[in-house]
Amino acid sequence: MSEQTEFFPDDSAPAPRARDHAFEALCEAWGVGEDVELTRDQRGRVNAALKQLREVHPELESYELSIVIKQRAANWSSVYPEIALTPQALTAHWASLETAWKAPSMTTNASTTRRR
Repeated sequence: MSEQTEFFPDDSAPAPRARDHAFEALCEAWGVGEDVELTRDQRGRVNAALKQLREVHPELESYELSIVIKQRAANWSSVYPEIALTPQALTAHWASLETAWKAPSMTTNASTTRRR
């Protein structure tokens, strides 16, 4: 019997996955922490939502998309206080949450406020 105690032989260990910030942000917004094991269905729901978001924002890297996800999810309860936030709810209401999280301009244009 071999003295080897590792589960994987020398070079056959799988390479570690790159961190997916967007996936983590969507799970966090959904209330699922890093230490929680997702079922195949739950992981599929997150991945399906991310696929749609990446189609809408192909120019964004994972980290950049995670920031947008967090911004829009932060306003969820003020826009939809009676609806639970899920990955599919976020994608279904994605466009309506865009304007909700943008801060209104506090400057006024003198030409529009001055009347003669």
